[in-house]
Amino acid sequence: DYLEYLRNEKFDLGICLDADPHSATIHSIAQCADRRGFVADAAGRVHPVDQRAHEWWLMGLNDEKKKANRRTYQEIMYEICGLDLPTAPPQMVLNGNSEQFAKTFLDKNSSLKTSKKILGINTGGGGRWQYKKWTFEGYVGFIELMKKHHPQVGIVIAGGPEEVELNERIVQAVGNKVVDAGCKNSLSDFGAIISTFDVFLTSDSLGMHMGVALKKPTIVLVGPTSPWELNVFGKGDVLFSDIECLVCYLSRCDKVVTCMSTLSPQYVLSKVEKHLALN
Repeated sequence: DYLEYLRNEKFDLGICLDADPHSATIHSIAQCADRRGFVADAAGRVHPVDQRAHEWWLMGLNDEKKKANRRTYQEIMYEICGLDLPTAPPQMVLNGNSEQFAKTFLDKNSSLKTSKKILGINTGGGGRWQYKKWTFEGYVGFIELMKKHHPQVGIVIAGGPEEVELNERIVQAVGNKVVDAGCKNSLSDFGAIISTFDVFLTSDSLGMHMGVALKKPTIVLVGPTSPWELNVFGKGDVLFSDIECLVCYLSRCDKVVTCMSTLSPQYVLSKVEKHLALN
């Protein structure tokens, strides 16, 4: 029912950062004295408002431009909005309920309270891209290596609703080497769980952004999406393969050797160790 309000109200500035027909149409209908980002024409086609949004619009149409880009998503959005650099990191502040949830989570899993450090693993990556998540073999191999070399580190595994089966398989394979935080946590509870970690290993996902916003050293595993658009603001690493077809944005892949299978557990462990500072 937004339409009746948009036709009545007037705005000094409208911002639409999503080059999507629905979002751009809402932006076009709104009575804005000035606009940033994207609008839709009378035929429903999306257009950039001005030159600042033009390059991002082209990246959505041209895979080679997307691959060639080396600016972070935040830098591009700042430019579209007309904001000055440098970009500010995201922030997430837990309320009292979330802080209590985090305490209860640790109390229920006493092994974590006696661990030297806590490593969190988020397998979540949604269902849009097959290889936005690491492989089952990758997760299991990494957990086995971590526990072999650093038994004093507690490991927590979590995910979203689409990772229930994957996480069950991982937990079954590694047994009590991990604490299973489940895949059905609310966003606030998921943030509370992340707040208990010393280091966070995650796919390019909502979990990654929450980890960065909570100022956790965040190690990001990147497959078909652009690693150069991601920013952990100096706390963590963005890991990606040197495979030729990187940044393909394909929802499914039939290759035997993939962007995720070439990220070895040994390599990921070396990066995680650096941020755990165990030596």
